[in-house]
Amino acid sequence: MKTPPLFLLIATLGFLPLEANDTVSAPTAQTNQATAADIESLRQKAEQGDAESQLKLGFCYRNGISVPKDEEQAVSWYRKSADQGDAAAKKELARLSPVP
Repeated sequence: MKTPPLFLLIATLGFLPLEANDTVSAPTAQTNQATAADIESLRQKAEQGDAESQLKLGFCYRNGISVPKDEEQAVSWYRKSADQGDAAAKKELARLSPVP
C-alpha cells in the first residue's frame, strides 16, 4: 500500500486545517509549512493547557511541520493532551510506543 503524501494525511486525520478561530495555517502541498508566528501562537495555547493545541503541536513535532522533527517533543505534547483525556492524543501515544 502506497503511503499518501503528508498533507493528505493531515487533512484526512483532521489535525490541520485547524478550526476557524485558530491562527495556525494549514500546510499546503507546496510548502507543508505554517509560519513561525503560527507555531508560536499554537505553542502559547498548548502551554496554557489547551489539550487540542497540545495534540496539534505534538503532531507538528512528530511530522516536522514548521518545526524540526522531534519525537521526544511529540510524545511530551501528546502526553499532556492525553492526560486531559484527549482520545486522539492517547491513540498517537500508542502509535509511538514500542511494542514489547
